Amino acid sequence: QRWVLSTVLEHHTYSAFTHFGGKFALLLHGSIFSDVGASTNPGALQFVFPYYMQRFIISKTYAFDGEGRKVGRLVCTIDLASIIGNIILWAIISILTLGIGYLVFLYKITAHCMTHTKVVSVNTL
Repeated sequence: QRWVLSTVLEHHTYSAFTHFGGKFALLLHGSIFSDVGASTNPGALQFVFPYYMQRFIISKTYAFDGEGRKVGRLVCTIDLASIIGNIILWAIISILTLGIGYLVFLYKITAHCMTHTKVVSVNTL
């Protein structure tokens, strides 16, 4: 469990904690993450998940014509086999740069996903 110190200013009438009347309040909440079977060490997931998140967002995007009709859908064709080399390379770069390379990696994910994206006609779906 974690203790959170929260203060509410009286002049913020639309604040979520206005019923505390501008006083300090201690709030207690449990962890939002599972304590059972979950590793506390960062691993390969932090390099794989962003790819699949980008792929998910791209694959849920549709193209519309000027009259508002759905004419196509974006499809991202990346898979684990096509990204494993990038993951290994950027993991090494991130370790050597003490995490700064990971910020560049997040940008490169978008570029990599966009180069592996095509527009598919709605008629062929």
